Amino acid sequence: MKKILLAAAAALAVISCGNKGGVEIAPARQENNAGVIKITGKPVEASLKSGVKIQIQKIEFMREGEYVGLGVEVAKATGDTHYFSGTFTKVGDDFQLGGDFSGKINVNGNQITFSLTGEEPTTTDGGFTQTPPPTNPTEQALFVNWKISMLEVIIDKPYVKHKFTGSDAYNLGAIAKYINDNQSEVKLDLDLFNQYVISTISLSQAPEKTIKVSFADPKVEPIVGIWSGLNLTQQSFTYKLDAQLDGQLFTAEASGSFAFSSDYKTVTITLNVKSNDMNGKISITANKA
Repeated sequence: MKKILLAAAAALAVISCGNKGGVEIAPARQENNAGVIKITGKPVEASLKSGVKIQIQKIEFMREGEYVGLGVEVAKATGDTHYFSGTFTKVGDDFQLGGDFSGKINVNGNQITFSLTGEEPTTTDGGFTQTPPPTNPTEQALFVNWKISMLEVIIDKPYVKHKFTGSDAYNLGAIAKYINDNQSEVKLDLDLFNQYVISTISLSQAPEKTIKVSFADPKVEPIVGIWSGLNLTQQSFTYKLDAQLDGQLFTAEASGSFAFSSDYKTVTITLNVKSNDMNGKISITANKA
């Protein structure tokens, strides 16, 4: 059964309604370069930091200079899906990449050329569709990168109540250890959770509606999903994350409520937590990264 780690739930939370007191929100760092490359021609193969070889299918460039890509594993007949991520800048027609892949991607009409470090240059057919900048101040504030600063759990089953701050708030190993140490009904796999230290959470607007949770270890693939059900009046949302993990924390699909600070640089999220092993609420504070 698909499960999701607790802190990844923050990914859809950064939403509010209306402009608070006319606060001016600065344009995102790569505002005019956001968009999606989709490969339609011959496959482009590349190796992830984990050593897995994939065929790249799609790369989305987000407003704040993060990218997220999707590929299928070459070695498996089942074509398992893998995600990759990093940062980018745009220079002329080139996307300069860092992170899981370094090098550049050149877009020239329907010709896409990948010149990735350690790989032979490949030109294939495809296209780039630009994502229009958001015009609503709420969406301008929402679709950026976020970093968790505080996480409070109030779990009824099994009973756990604690506020995690500093690095513990985004270190899922620390959260899992606390849960193990303070109740006996559920035991979480610390070897698994210790791999997951969240670096940033990134969001993009329609049509992609992407959630990306990136981790400090480059060998750990990002968790990626989509948001939906965005209700600015009721300040509510839903999300679905694609994460095949063996953990016992929180399902990959959930809903919750949210509120921005007056300057739109901090958000507080309340989520209802419900899985086979746990019931309760979590409250997450995230700051603009």
